[in-house]
Formats: sequence, C-alpha cells, structure tokens
Amino acid sequence: MVELGFSHRAAFLASLFTILDNSLIIQSRVIMLDSFVIFLSYLSVLCYLKFYHLRHRPFSGEWHRGLIYTGLSLGTLLGVKYTGLLGLGCVGLLTLCDLWQLIADTTIDLLDFLLHFLLRGVYMLGIPLVISLILFFIHFTVLTNSGPGNAFVSKPFRNTLIGTVETTSEPIHLSPNTTLLRYGSHVSLKSTDALCWLHSHPHLYPLKYPDDRGSSYQQQVTCYEFADINNLWEVRRPLGPGGVAGAGSDSHDPVRNKDLVELVHINTSKILNSHDVAAPLTPTHQEVAGYVNYSSQFVPHLEWRLEVTGVPDGSPVFHERGKLKLKLIHEHSKQTLACTGKRLPEWAFQQYEVVTERDVSSTTAVWSLEDVVLPPPSNATAWAEEERLIREKTQNPGTGSAKSEDEDDDSQETLNFWEKYVELQVSIDNLIHSSSSSLSLSVAGPHGYCPR
Repeated sequence: MVELGFSHRAAFLASLFTILDNSLIIQSRVIMLDSFVIFLSYLSVLCYLKFYHLRHRPFSGEWHRGLIYTGLSLGTLLGVKYTGLLGLGCVGLLTLCDLWQLIADTTIDLLDFLLHFLLRGVYMLGIPLVISLILFFIHFTVLTNSGPGNAFVSKPFRNTLIGTVETTSEPIHLSPNTTLLRYGSHVSLKSTDALCWLHSHPHLYPLKYPDDRGSSYQQQVTCYEFADINNLWEVRRPLGPGGVAGAGSDSHDPVRNKDLVELVHINTSKILNSHDVAAPLTPTHQEVAGYVNYSSQFVPHLEWRLEVTGVPDGSPVFHERGKLKLKLIHEHSKQTLACTGKRLPEWAFQQYEVVTERDVSSTTAVWSLEDVVLPPPSNATAWAEEERLIREKTQNPGTGSAKSEDEDDDSQETLNFWEKYVELQVSIDNLIHSSSSSLSLSVAGPHGYCPR
C-alpha cells in the first residue's frame, strides 16, 4: 500500500483486514494453499513495485535485484498453485504498461528498449520457468512410487514408477462353471462392502436438499438391499459421436477387461451417468444418476471403464455368480463407482447412496457380478465354439499369436524428465478444462434452473 502511495495508516488497516479475514483463518487450519497464494501474490506485486520505482535508474544493481526478486516471487507463486498464473498475468500487464511508456520516451534509443524488453522477459518469465522445472525435478525424484494417480498418466510414464503392476499374459485357471460375458448381457452388480445391488427407479433427485444445495434433478441411482427387477442393467458399447451407434455396437462380442462400457437401466432405459454435482449425503463425492436429457447443454458423461480383479488387460471376462469382482471407473472424472453405506431419506425410499469417489482403491468401490442374462445367440453353435477357443487361449496364452515387437517395446518404454514434464502439463490442462466445462454445464437443471 505504501508503495502505491497510500499512507502507513491505510496500509496498516488493509493488512489488518487481510489478517482477520475469517476465510483465511479457516483456510490456515486445513490443508489449503490459498493463504500461501495470497501471500506470494502480494509479495510479487510488492517486488515489482519496488523495481518500478527504480525505473529512472535502469540497469543499476538495485534495478536488476528488483527484477530478480520479482521473478523469484512469481516462480514460487506458480510452484504453489497454478492459479498463480493470475498473479503472473497481473505483473505482466503492469510490465506491458511500463514498456508502453518506454516506447513513448524519446530519450531511449532502440537498443536500450530492446535490452529493457529482453531483461524483463528473462527475469520475469525465465526465472519462474526455471523454478517450475526445479520443483518438478524434485517432484519426480522424490515421488517415485506408483499410486492411485496412475489413471491420469500414460503407460510409459507408469513404467518409471516403482511398484507399477502391469498385467501380463500369464495362464489363468477358469472354472468350468464360468461363462463368457458378452455385450448386450443383462447384469446385476452387488456392492461387496454394503451388500446391496446397484439400483435405479423412475423417481428423480429432489431439486433442492434441506441444506439448500441443488441436485441435477436426474433419475435416482441407489443401492438396494433386496433382489429386484430394477437392479438389472444392460452392458453395451458406448455410442459414437452425436449419440450414433458405432461400428459393431449391435454385435454381442465378448466384454474385455479395461473396456469402455455403458450401463443402461433395463426398466427405464436411462444410462448410468456421473457429473460434477455433489452427492446427496456426501458432498465431497460426485452424484451418480440415470441420465435425463433436459437440454443439449446438459453434457452426459456415460462411459465407464470396466476393471476386473485378477484379469489381464484386454482379456475376455469370464464370470461365475458372485465370484467376479470388478470396479467401474468413470472415464471422464477418473473416479470410481462406490456405495457409501449411508441411507438416503424418504424421497429415495431409504436406500443406500451411490457416488463416485476419487480413491479408486477404496473397498467401497468393489462390486461383484451377480445375475447375468446373456443375449439370445444368433448362432448357438458358433457362440459355443467361439467361447471354447477363447477359453483355451485365455488359459494357455502361449498358444495364441505372439506379441508384436511394437507392443513389447511399448510395454518397456519409459519417459525422460522433459517428456514427463510435458505430459503432466497437458494432463493438468485437460483436467482444468474438463472440470470447468462440467461445472458450467453439468450442474444446470431443467428449465434453466441452476442447482448451485
């Protein structure tokens, strides 16, 4: 404040307001970075103002130190949180205004102006970039173990982590009682933690909850303790762009581990969906619903990745009632379908809450495949022969075609520091854009109602 020309009393009052801000007091007690971001933003602007007041002494030692301190502050700000880009933009705007004034200064020749421009770029962009690279280098050096964030990075990236388990073509013992799971099958899924079935019914989530939070006003998806016709879902391939069925969507091919699937509720024809709307009882998790198309702006995210325990990636899925354990990973949010074990109010008939949660290793996210009704075979003999061949190949993978050199190279490929750095920046950018788009579109209810 003093650097901006205000009195010490005004500066003291402004700092007092900041220190006693209730939100900052609360944030300082929990694991939130906003307090650090605000402090470093103030520090960056202060350092720049110190430098700006030395504009009449260009290229002096203090002038250079002012630029260096500004660059260090901005680099540290970006290292704390990427919202620090706003601070960088603020200082950048001030710098552009300063350079514009230099252009109008007839006492400065072109060479000096270019030197002003170059030094500002080196100190205010180069130093933050170097700090960012150093922080990510420390990040990659210290955090070397595999974890639940594997879903966000590529396979070559995962190969650089300790403890990454990639499935291999090892022989699998299949019980003679198992049956090949095919697209078009009607299935029921039972939570191994809450011992209830994934369920839906025509009733919708209420527009508003008692705490004034809004819902998506979509069809309720719950977990029901008893066998019921509303527990049945059809496993089908995802639709193509524009909701058009893709090639082979009508075929009843075998379902394979890590396939992208859609689950269609049999009785209501609503597709299992999740979006950036808080769950009814657990606001830290996302709501799960049967998608209702209120408007073209309500973007559905209907694809789920089927992850079966103990089955290699890409291998056909054989099931036996109650013995096949799986997880459903929401492809858009990378969160997993789970049952919280909390009972919903009367509007959901006191059934259990179903959500998506970030911890994909949670025990509440494991489901068992119970009832399976296969689609009617177009050619029973051909189906039986196909299943026999797939069963033999699954139990004896060495008899199949050899893995290509390209596939083997991909499984062993790793990334260097620069490749990992670039991949993480792209992943972060994609997450920011997907979160912002789902926040702006997915929370909109019917008739323009915004539940938040």
